[in-house]
Amino acid sequence: MAATAPTVSHAQLAASAHPPTSISVPDSLSFPGSPQGDTATMKLVVNNTGKTSPLFIGSVTSSDPAEFAVGTSTCPSDGSGLAPGLTCTIAIGFTPRDLGARRATLTLNDNTATSPQSVALSGNGTITMTVLPPSFAFGSVTDGSRATKEITVYNLQTNAVSLTEGFSGSNAHDFSVTGGTCTATLAAKSDCSLVVTFAPTAGGMESAFITVTDLPDPLGPYTVSFGAVATTPEPPEPTP
Repeated sequence: MAATAPTVSHAQLAASAHPPTSISVPDSLSFPGSPQGDTATMKLVVNNTGKTSPLFIGSVTSSDPAEFAVGTSTCPSDGSGLAPGLTCTIAIGFTPRDLGARRATLTLNDNTATSPQSVALSGNGTITMTVLPPSFAFGSVTDGSRATKEITVYNLQTNAVSLTEGFSGSNAHDFSVTGGTCTATLAAKSDCSLVVTFAPTAGGMESAFITVTDLPDPLGPYTVSFGAVATTPEPPEPTP
């Protein structure tokens, strides 16, 4: 996980002791999509483009440290500064709290004439898990017989999660998990299956929901709905 401290402080700036130089940093830093709650880290490259004077960075601050956290830095903090022509890096961790586009601004204070520098930070929060299909119709099933359906649980996070499932709804007692590959833990970036069996105990329209809970996951739990028609078997023909 990236450090959560909003500011990284470097050598104390003193204009008289450290004459201005020039700096090159990107205008923006864009993170790839990251599952909500996971942390992705990128490195911001800082270049001293001056010819004679060292570059001193006084502080690095994120406008939203909860989602874009300033991490470790290779920029000198011992008072020597970054020599002309050299580069250093500052790690930025992106941990989306919500889905969709996320944005913040990184501010670098330094000993250049253009200080402070601003870098636009952006990323996209994505889903953490999905269960497919979201609904399924078993169709017509005779009372006393059984029908099965396999659903798939996808863990899109970079962390393993614990799994539990349960049924609810009008006819929950007629639905059960009878197989599949899912266990109590689902590894990161993997999937497993649940075999759901419908065994009607009476005739008519039936419905239920399976709820799949995974922890930790800020977006769970996940629900799949089932529908079926339970038919009564035809009575046997009378014996002549």
